[in-house]
Amino acid sequence: MKRLTDSKVKACPKGKKVSTAVKPTGSLILWHKNSGSREWYYRKQNKDGKDINEKIGTYPKLSLAEAQKKAEQIADIVYEHPNLKEFRKEEAITKQHFEDTKKAAEAKEASLGALADLCQVYVDKMKNEGRASFKKVEQALNRYVLDPFPELASKKANAITTEDIATILSGMMDKGITTHTNRTRGDLHAAFNVGLCFDFTPALRQDSKLLFDIHNNPVTRIKPTKKYERALMRYLSPDELQSVWFKAPEVMNPVYSALLRIMICTGFHPAELLRLKCNDVNLDEGSIYMVQTKSGVPNLIPLNKFALVELAALLENT
Repeated sequence: MKRLTDSKVKACPKGKKVSTAVKPTGSLILWHKNSGSREWYYRKQNKDGKDINEKIGTYPKLSLAEAQKKAEQIADIVYEHPNLKEFRKEEAITKQHFEDTKKAAEAKEASLGALADLCQVYVDKMKNEGRASFKKVEQALNRYVLDPFPELASKKANAITTEDIATILSGMMDKGITTHTNRTRGDLHAAFNVGLCFDFTPALRQDSKLLFDIHNNPVTRIKPTKKYERALMRYLSPDELQSVWFKAPEVMNPVYSALLRIMICTGFHPAELLRLKCNDVNLDEGSIYMVQTKSGVPNLIPLNKFALVELAALLENT
């Protein structure tokens, strides 16, 4: 079989074919169809009569040199895999699987949330659980983390490193912030713990397409700074407590004075006391049923006779 040249390809009359052998097996054929198009084919004749034919392209869009190169690539495949059709099927399946895997990976990458998204998920979880401190946490995260470090706020949460967290906390310390540095560290640690299970917790996702793909908590290796945690051992002596109790009505308005006395009797935090509703107080049973608590668990608080007097007066003049 003679070698093909461009001149032979161009001179091939309509309805005719010209060909040349390719290694290691088969041949390259140019078929000049009656329609006028010139098409390249790879062909291998088999003894069983089941010839192999595969279209390569059209001339002159595909040059002779390019057609020969492609024909040789097909010939190599046929040499190793005599059933070219079956090979092409398996190749198509493999290609489709690769494309599907690639699309899934791209979709997952596009759905990954940033640090700002993780902080919002954490705050929303606190809010949904009835945690009264969710607003303070949200404000603190915005003030100390998201606003001062916009590049980290927009960074994928699963790409946040321990060094990134250290940068945030070091920035706070450089500004002289002490106690809130530990608080912020704790909030970030809790947020990443939520992120660890978010992708597999339908109750958290609630049909959201957001994902985090977090496999470790970058805050864990950073320990709280002990010197920023002040252990307050000071307490009022009996004489000081008596002075506060009796002097309060003289220096405060009646409502604040009554509230202060109730806090002394019950140990309430001011914010807890301000969240109470009239229906939470049962004077007949001498108790307060506190629904909104920091832990989210309701508390039944017994009242002594001094607290009952103050509460009765407040309820009378609500």
